[in-house]
This record gives sequence, C-alpha cells and structure tokens, in this order.
Amino acid sequence: MCYRCGKWRDYGHVWKGCKCPKCGQTRDEQHDWDGCKCRICGKIRDEQHDWDGCKCRKCGKVRDQDHHFVFNRKEIDNDYVHVELTVYKCTRCGKEITEREELGEPQSF
Repeated sequence: MCYRCGKWRDYGHVWKGCKCPKCGQTRDEQHDWDGCKCRICGKIRDEQHDWDGCKCRKCGKVRDQDHHFVFNRKEIDNDYVHVELTVYKCTRCGKEITEREELGEPQSF
C-alpha cells in the first residue's frame, strides 16, 4: 500500500487460496469450495448445492421445485362479491400461490 495516497498496487500479494489477507483482493482461482460456496471469499457457484427442498442451506438459492406449502384461508367481502382465498405459502422460501373462489353475493349483517 502506498503510504501517501492509500492505494494498493496489483502485485506483491500474499495469496492464501483465492484471497490476499494484506489487501482483501480476491482472484478467481484456488477457491476452497464447500459445495456451492467458497469458505475463503464467499463466492457462489451454481453447482453442488445442499438442497433443503426448494432452498440451498449454504447459499440461500431458491429453485422452483420441492416446496413445502402450508395453506391458510381468508374470506373477503366487498360491495360486489364474497370471496374465499386459499393462500399456500412455502415454509422454506416464502413463495405464495393463491386460489380464489367466488362464493356469491356478500351477506348483509
């Protein structure tokens, strides 16, 4: 590091795998992969994920399969129609799917 301006030169690194501990710069070689994530720099690659259904335990990536949906019913009354919504929400990634069923005229109370 230059003591006058504070800039780092791109040589003289002391590489520990993919990262220089002196300046923090990373390079795209000598990663220490733990499945999809590098233990040293945190870089993510799109292979060897550790899937818990739809979500990777290591990097948090989500895929559109193997969701774990739970459902909740909601009823909505407006001026025109009484509607029942069934909302399915994945407990792992939060994805929601909604089904709507119109039950007819709203009830007057």
